Amino acid sequence: MAGFTCAHGETYPLFGEGGGTRLSAEIGAPLLASVPIDPLMAIGADVGRPAALDATTAIGKAFAVLAEKITTEVSPIVAMSSCSARMIEALEEALSAAND
Repeated sequence: MAGFTCAHGETYPLFGEGGGTRLSAEIGAPLLASVPIDPLMAIGADVGRPAALDATTAIGKAFAVLAEKITTEVSPIVAMSSCSARMIEALEEALSAAND
């Protein structure tokens, strides 16, 4: 989780700073996103409008970055043949490339 930014613009790292970066380095996995703590999550959930879908907010932007990285770095779209063996090979190649 990223910090909480209050209405006057001050950001508070409620859970500390750099933990996600350290963990990703330790386990050898990319840090895909840093999602801010935002009251809009609760408000949006209460009214059925996920804040993550509002690209004008910080949290919406963070989720957009996350979705982009998932589809381009973690599990890119791959043209598949009808043979499941080729599909598995393509997935393994994509995962291997993402880890390099």
